[in-house]
Amino acid sequence: MTAPVNETSPNGRSGRFAGLSVMHKIMVVVWVVALVAIITGGVAWVRMNTLDEKVQGLNRDNIYRLNQVTLMQGSLADMYVAFVLYNQTTVPAEKTTYENGVKAAQTSLNESFAAYQERPDNSAEWKKQVTAFDESWTQYIATLNTLVFSDTPPSGVTVATGAAASASLGTNQQAFNEAIDALQKLENAQASQDGEDASSAASGAKTLIAIVLVVGLIVAMALAIVVGRGIARRLARVGEVLDAVADGDLTRRADADSGDEVGRMARAVNRASESIRQTVATLSSSARALAESSQQLSASAEAIAANSQETSTQTGLLASASEDVSRSVQTVAAGSEEMGAAIREISQSANDAAGVASQAVTAASATNATVA
Repeated sequence: MTAPVNETSPNGRSGRFAGLSVMHKIMVVVWVVALVAIITGGVAWVRMNTLDEKVQGLNRDNIYRLNQVTLMQGSLADMYVAFVLYNQTTVPAEKTTYENGVKAAQTSLNESFAAYQERPDNSAEWKKQVTAFDESWTQYIATLNTLVFSDTPPSGVTVATGAAASASLGTNQQAFNEAIDALQKLENAQASQDGEDASSAASGAKTLIAIVLVVGLIVAMALAIVVGRGIARRLARVGEVLDAVADGDLTRRADADSGDEVGRMARAVNRASESIRQTVATLSSSARALAESSQQLSASAEAIAANSQETSTQTGLLASASEDVSRSVQTVAAGSEEMGAAIREISQSANDAAGVASQAVTAASATNATVA
C-alpha cells in the first residue's frame, strides 16, 4: 500500500512564508532582529531626547533662574554692606563711594531680576511671587534713595515721609525678602521635581527599552525556533525516507509542503522513490512474466526432449532400414552388373543377327535379280 504523498502547494495552507527559500527565511529572522534593534534604538532615541529636553530645561530654566536668584541675594547683601558702611562713615568721599556701592548693588539686582524674568515659569505661585518682589523692591529702593540719598522718586512711585517712610521701608524689605525666599524655594522645588522627572524618564526609558528588547528578542527567537524546527523536521523526514529507501521500503513519503530548498529536495526524493517503485514494479512484473515463460520453456524443453528420444528411436529404425536398403541396393547393383553383361551379350547377338540378316537380304536381292 503506497502512502499518500503530501505535496501541497507551497502557497497553500502553509502560506507565503513556506514558499520562501531557506536563505530568505534566515534573512527574515535577521530582519526581525534588525527591526528589534531599530525599534529599540528608536525608543531609546526618543526617550533620550525627552530626557535631554528635561535636562536642558533644567539647565536652561530652573538652574538659570536659581542662579539669578542667588545673584539677587548677593546683590542684596552687597547693598546692605555698602549701606551700613555709608551710615558708619563721616567722610564725604567715603560716603560717596558707599552710596555708589549701594546704587551699584541695586542696579546689579535689577539686572539679575530682569534676567530672571526672561525665562518665566508658568505656575501661578511663581507669577505671584515675582509680582510681590517687583512691587516691594521698587517701593523699597525708591523710598531708601529718596530718604537717604535725596534722590527724586521714579515716575509713578509715591514715597511716604516721616514715620510712614520708615514703616514703608520695613514692610517692603520684609515683603521682598519673603518673595525672594519664596522664589528660591520654588526654583529649588522645581529643580528637584525636574530632576525627579528626568530620573523617572530615564528609568522609564530603560524599562521601555528593556521591554521592547526582550519582546523583540522573544519574537525573533520564536521565529528562529519555528524556522529552525521546520527545516530540521522536514530534513529529518527526508532522512527517514532516504533510510527507508535504502532499506527497500519505497512506500514512505516526505512532507513537500514548502517551496524552499528542503521542500524541493523532498519532492525530488518523493519522485525518485516513486520512480524506483514503478521501476521495481515493472521489474517484478517482468520477472513474473519471465518465470512464466521459463516454465513454458521448460515444458517445451521437456516435450522437445521427449520428441528427441522418439526421433532418436526413429533414427535408429531408419538407420536399420537404411542398412537393409543399402544391402538391397548392393544386391540390385550386382544384379544390374549381371544384367548389363547379359544385355551386352544380347546386343552382341543382335549385332551378329543383324549381320546375318544383312547377308540374307543381300542374298535375296541377288536371287531376285537372278530370277528376273
